[in-house]
Amino acid sequence: MKSFHTSLAVLAIGLIGVLGSAVQADQTIDNFESYKSGQIIGKSWDSKPWRRFGHATNDNVVATGTDGKVISGRRSAEYGAFWPNRFGAIRKVFNEAKDLNDFAAASFKIRSDNGSTNTRVKIAVSDGDTTYIGAVGQNLTNKMQHFTFSIDPADMVLADGSRSYADVITNVTMIGMDFTSSEGQYTESIIFDDFELRDSLETTDSDW
Repeated sequence: MKSFHTSLAVLAIGLIGVLGSAVQADQTIDNFESYKSGQIIGKSWDSKPWRRFGHATNDNVVATGTDGKVISGRRSAEYGAFWPNRFGAIRKVFNEAKDLNDFAAASFKIRSDNGSTNTRVKIAVSDGDTTYIGAVGQNLTNKMQHFTFSIDPADMVLADGSRSYADVITNVTMIGMDFTSSEGQYTESIIFDDFELRDSLETTDSDW
């Protein structure tokens, strides 16, 4: 009887291990708390830890203070854009390539400081040579919103390059956001925070 109970215990531990290894916990990409107020964290198309580029880019990616242009009362980041230029983009550069197959989505909190903004944001992933973006975007407002974007192959489209999504998602070197606007001429600061990889598409109240 003792050996039977021991076998059951070993089996239970083994099952817990298998189930635990199958679940990928949420992972923070950047919450900006490690930077100083006013620190430039993205200044060109090849800078680190953040990059910014595109014709609409009007300023660097800069860490905010803990008051003023912030989200959730904590340090955030802001990026300046000028429209109607075609598009602007920002990317977080990983220290080493990541396999994102175990993640279902990426999420971030974001808002514009312009109450008349018509800007649209999409998720983007890249291996440095090929970039895929979300097939569906979300409209910014001057109120904080928490967007969760699927990174499932069915929800991504090729933006540039020629590699398959299966090749790119196993070797991601950058993840970020693409911005576009089709209406009006205006400038804005886009403020964002709590950029995360997620194991599901669900956004709970505690995330706000």
